[in-house]
Amino acid sequence: MDNAKLFEEKLARIFAATQAKGDTALANILGIKPPSVAAAKKRQQIPTGWVETIAEKFNISADWLFFGRG
Repeated sequence: MDNAKLFEEKLARIFAATQAKGDTALANILGIKPPSVAAAKKRQQIPTGWVETIAEKFNISADWLFFGRG
């Protein structure tokens, strides 16, 4: 599977877990500025800190967020 598809799947799980309706809502949940979300999308990399924050805040498996398992 290519990296772009993997990135899109991770991002989709993050949006599903947080129920964020857009980049600004996700940024608010993460306590970051919306351009940081845009930058991560452009790089196609989810910062591990996001996964840790969401896993802790929403009591969701980091393995599920990052890898789709668990």
